Amino acid sequence: MALLTKAPGIESKFHIRIVSPEEVDQKLIAAWSDLEARAIEPNAFLSPYFVLPAIRHLEEDKHPLLVFVESNSGENPTLKGFAIFNVHRPSRKFPLQHLVLFSSIHSYLDGFLVDRTCAADVLHSIFSYISEPGHGWHGIRFKMNPLSDEQDTVATELGMKWKIRKTWQRAIMHPGSAEMVLENLSKSLKRNYQRYTRALQALGKLEWRMLQGRAVTPEMVSEFLRLEHMSWKGEGGTSLLSNPNQTEFFKEMVSGFNSEGRFYFTVLLLDEKPIAFTSNLISGSIGFGFKLCFDPAYAKYSPSIINLIEYCLHANDNLPGIDYVDSSASPGSYMESVWQDRRTLVDGYYSSTPVGRAALSIAAAARSAKRLIH
Repeated sequence: MALLTKAPGIESKFHIRIVSPEEVDQKLIAAWSDLEARAIEPNAFLSPYFVLPAIRHLEEDKHPLLVFVESNSGENPTLKGFAIFNVHRPSRKFPLQHLVLFSSIHSYLDGFLVDRTCAADVLHSIFSYISEPGHGWHGIRFKMNPLSDEQDTVATELGMKWKIRKTWQRAIMHPGSAEMVLENLSKSLKRNYQRYTRALQALGKLEWRMLQGRAVTPEMVSEFLRLEHMSWKGEGGTSLLSNPNQTEFFKEMVSGFNSEGRFYFTVLLLDEKPIAFTSNLISGSIGFGFKLCFDPAYAKYSPSIINLIEYCLHANDNLPGIDYVDSSASPGSYMESVWQDRRTLVDGYYSSTPVGRAALSIAAAARSAKRLIH
């Protein structure tokens, strides 16, 4: 059953509603998706079309903590914020019970969905709820978060203390002119792109397309899964097609995002046959890369690189209203050679109690001492 609680300190504006995944109905999904479009920090990995399939098909914890922040506006409250957590037992890094922001094996960004028109108040509601002593939680783990100034300001005002573990840069792409894209490529990458493109054109009709809406057919989804499975991921048992649960997750996620026109493939075709894909999600004004793959039979022509460069060349025309696309790539990925811009992400903890602050400091000191000894 949904649990209603007041948002401490701002009772007149908001209340907190705790909902189990089984209680999420179509009305709440619609409100959740609408909030996603208004969020100050767009995040496709917090969309209902990502979170709910992930809980159903990927997560061992089938009962994460879903926190909805709603306005106190009579019979029809408006959804203003959303957060999802897993409750974690004490660990070496944080030796007390704490919360960890939801992050499935296919998530590439965590955080909160917060209405941009009242962001500070909504963040205050979420952090205040977390900090209530009756819960027994002593902090929050962020694994891959942009850590906005507004988020940090609110947390600090409530007495939380941030302990960073690491920070890194991730490749992103701002849609721009074709001339700008080609100018930003290194000489060797530009030369290889042109050479491999000519070589593929000699084999047949080479085309690049962006597929969205009705063009994202079940057959095209199956072809993407087939190509991804043909790669080293299939050999290592990590492809989406290697596990029935992951296959169902992907199909359900694609269907949900595509129902709102927020999923797209980019595909490189040779004589109408796909030889390279990217799969992508849209949240608000931001695009998010999900998975990419290519046909290993054409590996010597670097079809993924060609696909990514063509993606950049056509982004300005094909992605109206998109500020940038987050690659979701790990540091050191070859995408960094193609997508030149970066965003900063962090991994760390907010301690929410005095005991939590002491525990984090002691754990950090112990790790430092261990490194000195060894």
